[in-house]
Amino acid sequence: MQTTTINTNHSVHEGHEAVSKSPLFSLPAELRSEIYRYAVLVDPDQHIDITSGTFPEPALLRTCRLIRHEARSIYVDENAFSICIDDYDSTELMILEEWEESLDINLTLEVKIEKSANWTNLARWLWRINGESITRTSTGYERQRGSVEHKLISALFSIAAESSEMPFDVAKKLLEPLYHVLVAMNKAWTAAHKNIWAEIDFQMREIDQLSEVDEH
Repeated sequence: MQTTTINTNHSVHEGHEAVSKSPLFSLPAELRSEIYRYAVLVDPDQHIDITSGTFPEPALLRTCRLIRHEARSIYVDENAFSICIDDYDSTELMILEEWEESLDINLTLEVKIEKSANWTNLARWLWRINGESITRTSTGYERQRGSVEHKLISALFSIAAESSEMPFDVAKKLLEPLYHVLVAMNKAWTAAHKNIWAEIDFQMREIDQLSEVDEH
């Protein structure tokens, strides 16, 4: 599969063939759709990996604008995709969700975690969920699944999502007790600062300052 960088400018190579003369377009739309499915769908038990800020696309979608228009929704809506998050850094997930919103699509997406615990990144993910700049969560990396650590992280995500109507300063008070239990289970989750929300507080102050500048 070829890949295209995730953005809202999706120019494709235009073939010079006269599309109207192609035998494909003499077929009924329903039959063309079945042909596209053979070309762009993977096995139902497989996921298409999204990596390093790129969205993979089959070559068929780059043949001409009309085929792209007809086949792309089948590829996007009927395949399952996956994205790997390193060290709980949700930045690429946020970019992907912004891209989905810009194109009015909603991928079937599995969010997987690679590497290790990182409280600063997880805290930022919780903040983004609370602020609804990210909607998806993950239940952790493979070896966590079914463990108490897995359940604690799931609970943190749930609290962040359910408190989205609250200011994050209020949500933090609900999240903090679970942080301490998480650290008791695994010291690798220990925050780099005594104030476990230091990085988030700094970003919130920066946003407030930018808002004040914009108002003036």
